[in-house]
Amino acid sequence: YEIESYWEGSFLERTVRGAFAKTMKENRSNIKILFDHGYDPTVGNKVLCAVEDLAEDADSARGEGRLFDTSYVRDLLPGLEAGVYGSSFRFRVTGESWDDEPGESDHNPKGLPERTISKVRLYEFGPVTFPANPESTAKLRSLTDSYYERLMPRDVQAYDAALRAVGRSKPDFTGRRWALGVQLHDDCSRL
Repeated sequence: YEIESYWEGSFLERTVRGAFAKTMKENRSNIKILFDHGYDPTVGNKVLCAVEDLAEDADSARGEGRLFDTSYVRDLLPGLEAGVYGSSFRFRVTGESWDDEPGESDHNPKGLPERTISKVRLYEFGPVTFPANPESTAKLRSLTDSYYERLMPRDVQAYDAALRAVGRSKPDFTGRRWALGVQLHDDCSRL
């Protein structure tokens, strides 16, 4: 994805698989989930939830937690339900490479410099109003949904029966808003 920054200039950025591995292993207990990096004037630096899962999937880093039952979290729920937020993370790059003159290509028609991040130290992540990566996501799901997601690969017949029992054709059984899933960063493998 393209970064256009007054301070940093314009360039394409991608993060490779494994960039989060060390920080997720060694710094997990210090990583927080915040809204707008803790700078929102109404929510401030209040934590939205504890980190329950951090992982690197095939195409992104991902974090999850159960939202706290607080007034400031409830204020964010309509926007999270509507899918109007992206996600972002605060980090320090500890490994990177640059191609300052990559030339024009299908993925880079302007021939912008390309930054590849290979290692980071992660401090916090969460939903944001204006994500740097437009493909990042912040989503809500119910804990019941999570149970059925784990049930499906183990027992497809039980999963199908549960769907029929509640009259649903998709895995949203309760509509309750409990868990926040945040896709931290797309690896932008199209670069």
